[in-house]
Amino acid sequence: MVSFQKQEIHEFENSLATYYQELYCDFYIDELKIIIEVDGGVHDNQGQSNYDNLRDQILISKGYHTIRIDNQSVTDYTQSALTWIKQEIDRLKT
Repeated sequence: MVSFQKQEIHEFENSLATYYQELYCDFYIDELKIIIEVDGGVHDNQGQSNYDNLRDQILISKGYHTIRIDNQSVTDYTQSALTWIKQEIDRLKT
């Protein structure tokens, strides 16, 4: 997982890497009911992908939204990745 600069996610600085009901979350924004996952290559594996889909369905049933972005995008295009994540958060807030 890539660590974002605090100033880049200042409004969510207390939301880094946590657990939600035994499910590990890279970023968890409770007040918005949004979970952000930075997925590495292991998530391309069919078994992991199936687990991710099941996990997302559990979270959806509890009113949460999951934003997924691949680790490579975050690593190679950090600012663009942050912009896209912020756009997704704004879209889900409406």
